[in-house]
Amino acid sequence: MAHCGYEPTAAMDAVKNPLKLMKLKNMFAIRTEGPMAPEIDLSNARKAVDVHEKIVAEHLSKIENDKKSAKEVAEIAA
Repeated sequence: MAHCGYEPTAAMDAVKNPLKLMKLKNMFAIRTEGPMAPEIDLSNARKAVDVHEKIVAEHLSKIENDKKSAKEVAEIAA
């Protein structure tokens, strides 16, 4: 699932400006009970690829190499 961030923005705006809520024509007609919308078909979706561990390992390796390089430069300069 992805989160776009508009929901918190709308909620914060509603708290700051409650009179704006009166402009909503169907505010009290929104259904909060009953059947939900059917799930979308994901049978043809591509498989998710988890690359987090790979990216973290690459960056940690780069940080270690940068530290080693800085240490070598400091030793040469000393």
